[in-house]
Amino acid sequence: MKCDWIDHAWNILISGETGAGKTWIAACVAMAAIRAGHKARYYKLSDLLYELSLTHGDGTYIRERGKLSRYTLLILDDFGKVTMNEQEKSILFDLIDDRVGSLSTIVVGQRPYNDWHAFIDDPIIADAILDRLSRKRYHIKLRGESMRRSDATFDSL
Repeated sequence: MKCDWIDHAWNILISGETGAGKTWIAACVAMAAIRAGHKARYYKLSDLLYELSLTHGDGTYIRERGKLSRYTLLILDDFGKVTMNEQEKSILFDLIDDRVGSLSTIVVGQRPYNDWHAFIDDPIIADAILDRLSRKRYHIKLRGESMRRSDATFDSL
């Protein structure tokens, strides 16, 4: 895998049910990107938003956000799992806006792409984020049962 899509700053949106393998696919793509010479970083979105929210108070927000531009691929996992406050919505917009056209992002979550407006619950920010992610993107929609449930047995509990 040459990962040419990263050189062209394309994004990947991965959606699907719990246990469908979204994070596993994102990790495999990230490993291929690293092997192709790209720098990649993985975050659970809620953790990253929390960390960056804290930097607003100490004045290091711009610097900490800028550090993410070192990575040609940024993976934001568990999008839509936790409700975002207004500051976190703004931070998410800043993260996406910083990367549009120059760096690639993988957004992983259970919510289908067309449900993001309802989740973000701010039409201006939702439109801006979706506009920046939608032009040059691949969308992987996973279907099926949880891979974890197929191996789990609850009879012995």
